[in-house]
Amino acid sequence: GKLYDKTEPFFQGMENWYGRLVGGFLKVRGLAWVVVAVCAGLIYFVGKGIPTELAPLEDRSSVRLTLTGPEGTSFDAMEKISAQVAAFVGDSVPGTDFVFARTPAGASTLGPGAARRAQTHAGANI
Repeated sequence: GKLYDKTEPFFQGMENWYGRLVGGFLKVRGLAWVVVAVCAGLIYFVGKGIPTELAPLEDRSSVRLTLTGPEGTSFDAMEKISAQVAAFVGDSVPGTDFVFARTPAGASTLGPGAARRAQTHAGANI
């Protein structure tokens, strides 16, 4: 189509340029080790300047948990388990000022039509 006719010369030119670049690079294979050494040096010097703790200050000393349980577990049971895990983490992890344990609402991964079948089955039992 028209889009192909308009864009194909660009992609052919890009492919030809890359072929020439790789072909030229293969003629001086020893240069590859120089490139690797330069990259390693850059990684070392740039990495040395990056702080070891990248978390924002407001996120330090806090732990966030999301718990999921087996299908059929009630929200109240998950909330109780979540509170127990949060208390355990708060007591066990040194330097923790805040533990946020989230108890998600239930979710279903049933296929299409499964909810209708479940409703029909439940309605038949009434």
